[in-house]
Amino acid sequence: MSDTPIKKDAVGWNWIARMAWRDSRGQRRLLLLFTFCIVFGVGAVVAIQSLRANLSQIIEVQARALLGADLVLQTRQPYTESTQRWMERLGGVQSSEVRFRSMAFSLDADASRLVEVRALQGIFPLYGAMETEPSALGENLRDWSDGALVEESLMLQWGLSPGDELQLGDQSFIVRGSLIRISGESEVTGFFAPRIYIRQDDLESTGLIQRGSIVRYRQFFRFDDGLTEWHQQQLDEARTTRFTDEGIRSERVADRQRSLEQVMNNLFDFLNLIGFVALLLGGIGVGSAVHVFLQGKTEHMALLRCMGASASVAFRIYWLQVVVVGFIGALVGAVMGVLVQFWLPRPLQSFLPFEVEVVLSPSGILSGFIFGWLIATLFAFYPLLIIRKVSPLSLLRASVNERIRIHRDPGFALVTLSLFIVLVVFSIQQSTRWIHGLAFVGGLMVSLAVLGLLAIGLRALLRRVGKLGGPHLWRLGLSNLYRPNNRTVLLIVTLGMGVMLIHTLFLVREALLTQIQGSDTAGAANVILLDIQPDQIDALSTFLRERDYPLVDKLPVVTMRVSHLAGRDMRSLREDPDANVAGWIFNWEFRTTYRDHVLKNAEVIAGEFIPYYDGLEPFPISVTENVLEDMQLSLGDSITWNVQGIPVETTIASVRRVRWEAGRQNFNIVFPLGTIEDAPTIFAVTLFSGSRLDSAQLQNEVVRQFPNVSLIDLSLIFETVNEVLDRAAFVIKFMAAFTIATGLTVLAGSILTSRYQRMRESVLVRTLGASGSFVRQLIGIEFIILGSLAAVAGIGLSMIAAALVLQGIFDLPMSWDPLALVLTVVSIILLTLVTGLLTSRGIAGKPPLAVLREA
Repeated sequence: MSDTPIKKDAVGWNWIARMAWRDSRGQRRLLLLFTFCIVFGVGAVVAIQSLRANLSQIIEVQARALLGADLVLQTRQPYTESTQRWMERLGGVQSSEVRFRSMAFSLDADASRLVEVRALQGIFPLYGAMETEPSALGENLRDWSDGALVEESLMLQWGLSPGDELQLGDQSFIVRGSLIRISGESEVTGFFAPRIYIRQDDLESTGLIQRGSIVRYRQFFRFDDGLTEWHQQQLDEARTTRFTDEGIRSERVADRQRSLEQVMNNLFDFLNLIGFVALLLGGIGVGSAVHVFLQGKTEHMALLRCMGASASVAFRIYWLQVVVVGFIGALVGAVMGVLVQFWLPRPLQSFLPFEVEVVLSPSGILSGFIFGWLIATLFAFYPLLIIRKVSPLSLLRASVNERIRIHRDPGFALVTLSLFIVLVVFSIQQSTRWIHGLAFVGGLMVSLAVLGLLAIGLRALLRRVGKLGGPHLWRLGLSNLYRPNNRTVLLIVTLGMGVMLIHTLFLVREALLTQIQGSDTAGAANVILLDIQPDQIDALSTFLRERDYPLVDKLPVVTMRVSHLAGRDMRSLREDPDANVAGWIFNWEFRTTYRDHVLKNAEVIAGEFIPYYDGLEPFPISVTENVLEDMQLSLGDSITWNVQGIPVETTIASVRRVRWEAGRQNFNIVFPLGTIEDAPTIFAVTLFSGSRLDSAQLQNEVVRQFPNVSLIDLSLIFETVNEVLDRAAFVIKFMAAFTIATGLTVLAGSILTSRYQRMRESVLVRTLGASGSFVRQLIGIEFIILGSLAAVAGIGLSMIAAALVLQGIFDLPMSWDPLALVLTVVSIILLTLVTGLLTSRGIAGKPPLAVLREA
C-alpha cells in the first residue's frame, strides 16, 4: 500500500484499479485458484444449456423427419372397412406398416434371435431417410420379392452378407443389405429386438400372424400443405368416436415434437441440477476463500482508513478484485463448457433419434457465463461487507473487529435477497416448469443446511471426544478442527454435497438393475415363450418335457379393451375434461389372465382375492393399484370389457401391489377360474434354462418346430438393459464429476488459505521438539478426520435421498452393498488425504526461525 495520504476527492476508479493490482501482488496464484471454484460449475451449465438449445433447434427443424409423416395412426387390430374408407377420404400420400416381434433363424449361422419384423407397403419413410448399406436400399425393398433389410447389429452378430438367407416363420428371405439408421429412431431402438424390414405382400406366407398375436398396424400420411384445419377437424371428431371404439392412437408432428422435448427436458433437468449443484458449491467456496483472504488484509484496510480513505474506497478495492477474479473464472468455465459441448453428444448419440451437428448457442453460453459470474460475486459480497465495518482502531486493538456482527448490516439482507432471486431465476430458466425451479432451489438449500448442521454437530462431538484422552497425536489432530480460520464446516459441506449426489445416483442405478434382474432369482424363470396357440400348448409342453426343461408357469392370456368404467362409456369419459382418466386407458389392449392364486411378487392391499367363481356376471377381478389409479376407480367399482366384440361385466374385488421383476410374471388384470376360459386365448410359458448355450439351442429347436412361437432369453435382456444403463450412467457420472471437481478445488483453495496458520502451528510444535515427520502425520490425521466426516455425512444423506427417489418415483425398495459402501468411504478419505497433503507440501519442512521473523 502507498504511504501517501489519500484525498477523498482525488480517489477515482483508476486509483482504485492500481491499488487493487498492487494489493494482489504475492497472492495472485491464490486468487487464480479461487477462480477455479466456479470454473467447473460454469462449464457444466454452459455445456448443458448450449447442447439443450442445440437439440431443441434440431427437433424443431426436423420434426417431420423425426415422425416420418404428417400424421401416423396406430392400432392393435386391423383397421375396419369403415376406418379404411375414412382414411381414404383424408387423402394425401399414404403408406402402411405391420409391426410385430417374432423369431428369425439363420441356417448359415445356425442361430436364432428375437427380432422386430416390420412389413411395409408404399413409400417409407414419407419424410426423412432410411440409411442403408448399400445406399437407397429402402426405396427398392418394396420391389424385391422375398427380400429383407436386416439391422446392422444382427448382420454383424450372425456374419451375414447380402445374398444370404434367413427364415421368418414358414418363409425364407434373401438378405438385401443392412439397416444403419432410420430418421426418428435411435440406436437403442434395436438393442433388444433387431429390426428386419420386409414387404407386406410377403407377410402372409410367413404364417406368423395368428389369433392373439401382438401386432401393431400403422398408417402414415403426407399432405402437400401439411395438416390443414379440415384435417384437424376430422381428427378431433374421430378421437371421440371411431378412435375410442377401435383403440386407434394418432400422432401428429407437433405431438412427436412435444414428446421428444419432454424426454429431453427430463434428461436435461437432471443434468442441469448437477451443474446447479457445482455452481452453488463453487459460489460457497469463493465466499469462504474471499473471507479467509480478507482476514489477512485487516491491517491494510485499517491503514487505508487511517490515511483518510472512506469505507467505500476500501470496499471498492477488494470488490474490484473479486469481480475480476469471478469474471476470469466464469470466462474459463464458459470456454470449458463449449469444449465439453462438442464431446457430450457422443455418449448421448445412441439415445437420440437424429444425428447431432453441434452448433454453438450464444444464449446458452452467455446465460451460463452471466449467472456463474453473478453467483460467485454475490457469495463474495458476504465477506466484503466486513470491510465497510473495519475501524482504524483495529491497528491498535484487534478486539475491535471481533465485535462486528455482519448479519445486522442492512447490506447482508440485500445481498441474501439478491442471491436468492438470482438462484431462483437461474433455476427456473433451466427448468421447463417454474415449480421445478423452486423445488431445485428449495431442495438444495435444505441439503446444504442439513450438511452444515451435521458438520457443526459432528465437529462439536469430536471436541468432546478429544477431551476423553487417547494418543497425543490424535488429540492434536482433533484440536486442529477448532482452530481459528479452520474450514471444517465448509469442507464437509462441499465434499459431502458431491458425495451425496454421486452416491445417490449409484444407489438408484443399482436398485433399478436389481429390480430388472431380480434380487431373488432362485427358482425364477429365465426363458419365456410367447404367442402359443391353444392347439400348440400340449405339443409344446411335451416337447419341453422330453428335453428336461421344467416349466415354471403356464399362463393363459386373453386380450380385451375397456368398454365402460363405473357405468360410463369411454366416449363420454374422453369428452369429459373432469374425468381425469389416463389417456392410455382409452386405446390400450389389455392382456389379462385367469388363475386361482396370487403370485409371490404381488400382495393384496385391499379387498379379497377370489380364486374361483361359479356365479353369473359381473365377474370379480383383481386389479393392480397403478391401473386402478389411472382409471380413477376404487374397490367395488364396475368395469365392462370388450372381448373380441363380446361385452363382459366385472367388478373390482381386490387390489394388488406388484413388484415387477423379470423372471416373475404378473398381469394388471386377473380373473378367477371359472370365468373367461372359453374366450379366445393364447398361452405363454416360462421355464428355467441352465445356461445361455442351452437357451440358444432350445431357441433354435423351438423355431424349427413352432415358427410362430417367440422365445425371450431374459439373460439377454439383462445384458441389453445393463448396457443401456451403463451408457446413461456414464453421461450422468461425467457431468456429476464437475461437482466433485468443484468440491476438490474448494478443498484445495480452503487448505491454501489456511496455509499460513498451519505453518505457524507446525513451527510451534517443532519449536517444542516435534520432528517434521510428526507434523506431517498431524496434518494427515486432520484430513483423514475431515474425509471421514464428509463421507459419513454425504453417504448418510445419499441413502435418505435415494430411498425417497426410489419410493416416490419408482416405488422400489432401496438395496445397497455393504462392501461397496465401505470402499466408497475409504475412497473419499484417501481422496481428501491426498489432496490435503499435496496442497500442504513444504509446511513440515519450513524453518521455525523464518516463520517467527515473519510474525
